[in-house]
Amino acid sequence: ILAAADPANPYGTIVPWPPMAEGRASRSAGAYVILHDGVPLVFLERGGKKASLLTDDSDLHTAAAAALADIGRRRRRMTLETIDGQPVATHSLNALLRESGFAPSNRGLAFRGR
Repeated sequence: ILAAADPANPYGTIVPWPPMAEGRASRSAGAYVILHDGVPLVFLERGGKKASLLTDDSDLHTAAAAALADIGRRRRRMTLETIDGQPVATHSLNALLRESGFAPSNRGLAFRGR
């Protein structure tokens, strides 16, 4: 898990961001990029409400959900509303996020720090 603006994050400077289903990634303060063995998994926008998967490899989705939960623990409070522009309640990552500690809320899935 890297801050999107962290100098250790090669995306957006040396390497172009992977294509996203919705919006575009940027090296903005408060945003995160989640990597797994150098493979970009998720871009989490500033505020933690919108995420975009950066890989179609479903084998890596469990790692992505666990990393999003880790960010939730760090922030103590986070409500994820959309993934790839789709409501999180109907996204394929929903079940994995719930297994990782997210709970349904009126806006999406919430993580309340443990």
